[in-house]
Amino acid sequence: MCGITAFCDFNKKIEKESLDKATAVLQHRGPDDHNAELYELPNALIGFGHRRLSILDLSKCGRQPMHSGDGNISVILNGEIYNFNEIKKELENLGYSFHSTSDTEVIINAYQQWGIDAVQKFIGMFAFGLLDKKNELLYFFRDRAGVKPLYYYYHDDCILFASELKALHQYPVFKKQINEASVSLFFKYAYIPA
Repeated sequence: MCGITAFCDFNKKIEKESLDKATAVLQHRGPDDHNAELYELPNALIGFGHRRLSILDLSKCGRQPMHSGDGNISVILNGEIYNFNEIKKELENLGYSFHSTSDTEVIINAYQQWGIDAVQKFIGMFAFGLLDKKNELLYFFRDRAGVKPLYYYYHDDCILFASELKALHQYPVFKKQINEASVSLFFKYAYIPA
């Protein structure tokens, strides 16, 4: 199952303690391992937290956040890319090498080869965050059917992401307020139109 949480704070005020707490409340989603890391970019502070349920690549090579060999790309994944072996073979034919048997590493190399268009190749149930430090780009993707949860929140130049709402509650910038217009839209359509 796994659990992910992340933030992008343009004010650079969120502390690692908040990321650690947000990651800890997702323990039931991934009891096998956990990790939380901060990345300071010129204009923002980024935090990635991951709770791991080891299914693919049970070794430490599958630990997340996972990074590209040069450290430029970082990824956290909840879910599974079903066709990762086919994509991996295609990437190996293009000269990429792999150090794990994890689908997360395939995401990293696919992004390096095809950019964000790589997500069009992925078949599965997934929610993942990808940070491209060199280009100062942060992406979050979710499977087309929305099987894997991904909640987000934006307030005061800070964006929060998580597999569950209770992880968002651990960040001091999060304000528990109900948007009444959104409630009526939810009851009308069973979702909130973007």
